[in-house]
Amino acid sequence: ANQVNLYNNWLATAGVTRGRVPNLKSLCQNVTNAIADSMQPRDGIAINPITNIKPYGLTIWGARTLKNNKYNGDLTATSFLNVRHICCEIKQQAYAAAKRMTFEPNSDITWINFKALITPLLDRMISNNGIRGYKVTKLETKAKGLLKCKIRIVPIEAVEDFDIVLELADELEVTE
Repeated sequence: ANQVNLYNNWLATAGVTRGRVPNLKSLCQNVTNAIADSMQPRDGIAINPITNIKPYGLTIWGARTLKNNKYNGDLTATSFLNVRHICCEIKQQAYAAAKRMTFEPNSDITWINFKALITPLLDRMISNNGIRGYKVTKLETKAKGLLKCKIRIVPIEAVEDFDIVLELADELEVTE
């Protein structure tokens, strides 16, 4: 919980940058790297253990939700905890904006004011590396007294794996 207060809610609270748990002294069970890796299947339910990552210390290792990924066979955007946080924060902002605009005239001015209450958060998410983009669209409806919209986001998932190739050569190829 302290980590969420220190960093943007949409960044993964995991790993040696944001996942260190400063006031935790010890664990009741040692979680090895192999055990931590086994808790993070790409095609099942993953949990995020706290493990000792040397030399960093006790660290949350994983940024997944409890979503069962076996139905898709691999990870999707909603498999990542930071994406879930993004959605929750946008929902909270949209709720607050809708509550503030309730009982205002159902006009273009109200729509513009509603959008003005939610787009600063979305812009912050773009500039702080939480989403790649967004689109807020007013939807048509025949219902009286209803303002309907769709918020579409393109999230940025956390990196979980690296595939690195080290190549040994007698000389570098020069490309232009």
